[in-house]
Amino acid sequence: PRSRSEFASGLCVSPKSDPPSMGALDVFALFLGLSVAILILLIGVASAAATHQERKIWAPRGLPSLTPVGLLKVFLFNVFWMTLCGLSALFLAAKRLAHGKSVQYGRGRPDGSVRDDDGGELEAITAKLTCSAWVGRTVVRGAENLPEDARAVPAPVFVANHASQIDPGVVYYLNRRFKWVAKDSVMFIPGVGQLMWMSNHIFIHRREKPGTKQAGVPGATAVAAAGRQNRDDGAASSYVSSADSTSARNIFAQSGAAVQSGTPVFYFPQGTRRIADPALPFKNGAFIVAQNSKSTLIPVSIDIPRDAWNSLYPLSLLWSDYRPTVTLTVHKPVEVTGKEDREALKKHCFDTIYSMIPRVGESDKIE
Repeated sequence: PRSRSEFASGLCVSPKSDPPSMGALDVFALFLGLSVAILILLIGVASAAATHQERKIWAPRGLPSLTPVGLLKVFLFNVFWMTLCGLSALFLAAKRLAHGKSVQYGRGRPDGSVRDDDGGELEAITAKLTCSAWVGRTVVRGAENLPEDARAVPAPVFVANHASQIDPGVVYYLNRRFKWVAKDSVMFIPGVGQLMWMSNHIFIHRREKPGTKQAGVPGATAVAAAGRQNRDDGAASSYVSSADSTSARNIFAQSGAAVQSGTPVFYFPQGTRRIADPALPFKNGAFIVAQNSKSTLIPVSIDIPRDAWNSLYPLSLLWSDYRPTVTLTVHKPVEVTGKEDREALKKHCFDTIYSMIPRVGESDKIE
């Protein structure tokens, strides 16, 4: 047997082993792990912010404030939707690249149409799965008022009230392909924004330049004011050419190109969410596009049930068949010639949509 001193001496002269080097597979696994961790963090932060905004929507007197269960459901609703959209965006990108297409397929064509690709189909699948999983069922009334010819030219302009985060999901139950007109900040929502960007929707840059606000027209741009000044002579083209905002001109151009190619556009003309009375007025954008293109306007009422968030659904399915029900009412199409009084046109659509929406308490505007 070796003595203690010999054993110690042997330890001292033993060669040191080098740390194992990372191979390409290890580097990829580390990169993938970090990417997933960052994505989870972003989705968590974005979902928390969305939950805070939805809480403010339901805070006014006359509405059921969100309970802890409701807040949790809003959070999970957003996590679920963002995750599904993110996976869909990755799948869509891989599919397009494999077929030799650009990731943002369709960009650069006159209409930017996506109807011959599957971006809109993936949007509809993710939206319906999310709403059915966390909100309940959706019923469509007045479906006979939807256009039968999905490729009619000019395509219709859909307008609907905007009350909740639920709205953009349930409108896919109309089973119609369309292009969203949404604020550009949506592109920064993890998953959702990337899928919308890849599907070539229309984004609004909601930053007004100095001097574009008109006296006595709160929140309106020079485009809106110019439109009011010219609404009686039907010179729809002047609405765009008189605009100071390049973004506004692009929005009208893209929307007009879409409807002229047979692709409907969908607007929430109030521009922001609100459930409580008084309802926010409609802005001019959708109506300028409809008058300019002589497109049919299709008003849609979205009635969100008061227990949409606070109910125990889907857990309650273990002991009950009850599901909160969102009701979409498709109203009769409004024919547009381009010569209508725009304020009267807006009022008609507003009154039609809100004829199916229950009145609730007052609140401040939620941005």
